[in-house]
Amino acid sequence: MEVSLFEGNLQPFLTALGWLVGGRLDADDFEAVSWGLRDTDREEGRWFSYDFGGEVRTPFAVALDEAGASIVWVRAELSAEFAPRAQLLADFCWHFHWRG
Repeated sequence: MEVSLFEGNLQPFLTALGWLVGGRLDADDFEAVSWGLRDTDREEGRWFSYDFGGEVRTPFAVALDEAGASIVWVRAELSAEFAPRAQLLADFCWHFHWRG
């Protein structure tokens, strides 16, 4: 799965994706992802890789679309069971801005 969403929706998207796959992403994890995201560029192939903690560790990667675009890409290897739900979540994050 590879999806794009508004950068401001990255934390809620990753939090909910973690719930779907049985993992977790706490505040310290998201801070690490935020720092790693700064030096990424999807078009240049520079992604930041991380994984959800918990019993089932699920790797994912994030990358900025282009400088100043406020779009972030998320890539994850998901089983067929989770892919449709993750896509629905991504679609929601594309059409709406979440507030904390």
